[in-house]
Amino acid sequence: MRGENKVAYITVGNNTYIPLNFDGSPSMHAKFLLQTIDAFEKKHSELEVVSWRFEMQPGSIDPRPHIFGIWVMHRPKKFKKKGKG
Repeated sequence: MRGENKVAYITVGNNTYIPLNFDGSPSMHAKFLLQTIDAFEKKHSELEVVSWRFEMQPGSIDPRPHIFGIWVMHRPKKFKKKGKG
């Protein structure tokens, strides 16, 4: 099995790319993909994930789809300031 949730993230500004590079549709790897997104959110608790999408394409020679990675769009979390009084 793939190195579970041990991938190198590439972050620039409010966007992160999580490279994966494996064959199959997202539904075939649902648990792993959701765990990967969850691990990103836990590792970066200072960020609010706004949305995410898979980068994938159907295979050219092999008809199976191929998942290249996950694009994650995020922004800094806004923390509530404690009020006085």
